[in-house]
Amino acid sequence: MNEIQLTVENHIATIHLNRQRVGNAFSTEMMEKWCDIFASIHKKEDIRCVIVKSDLPNAFTFGGDIKEEQHLKGDSARRFSNLGQACAKCLRGCPCPVIFSIHGYCLGAGLEFLLSADLVIASDDIQLGIPTIKLGEIPGFGGIGLLGKKIGYANAMDLLLTGRTLQGQEALRLGLVQYLVPSEELEQKTKELANTICGFAPLAVKKMKQVLQHTYGATLEEQLAYETDAFMEICQTTDRTHAIEAFLSKKPSPVFQGK
Repeated sequence: MNEIQLTVENHIATIHLNRQRVGNAFSTEMMEKWCDIFASIHKKEDIRCVIVKSDLPNAFTFGGDIKEEQHLKGDSARRFSNLGQACAKCLRGCPCPVIFSIHGYCLGAGLEFLLSADLVIASDDIQLGIPTIKLGEIPGFGGIGLLGKKIGYANAMDLLLTGRTLQGQEALRLGLVQYLVPSEELEQKTKELANTICGFAPLAVKKMKQVLQHTYGATLEEQLAYETDAFMEICQTTDRTHAIEAFLSKKPSPVFQGK
């Protein structure tokens, strides 16, 4: 069985993690496959949303592959770190929204990647953390800086220096998770969220992500100029024209075509 695979249905691409014998620990091979899958998604114009989920019963992932990591030194450590950062970049660079649907343990590399997802929906049994300090390591996939930006310096230092895990309500409060649902409802709620996104004009959805990401690191004036250009571009789309016509004539919303 493939350790990571892609399925596509009704405009939704789902990436399944299924490296059962080691709890979805991310190896070089698995991360290279991850990057290949996202490259293929870029070429599929009909995909409007991506879901990343685990097929294991008790975990999203336990992190990086420790057996592989124990041999990393010098250039091999740099290559491993760069590959992990490339995996996170795939999430940020994906043209359509990426939803992480997580349950159970999401540790180490899993949390580092989660920081680059657009939305996170989680079951109420989640355990989030980056326990690398317990192994005498530090995160290498971008987790230190991204965690600080996401939850603030002091909160990030608390997690990184203690190696402790967060449970559902605390993760929700810190903004690491946007939706917290009962375990038995996770799959259905994830599908509902993805279908909601897919129901909107795909060009507008993709542009929304692009503009919001552009605002990070840009000045206010640069942000405003970029947003204006994006607004002008979307105003020329057929989907937008039909949606406004339907609204003004009090008709049902149209089926968006991505044009």
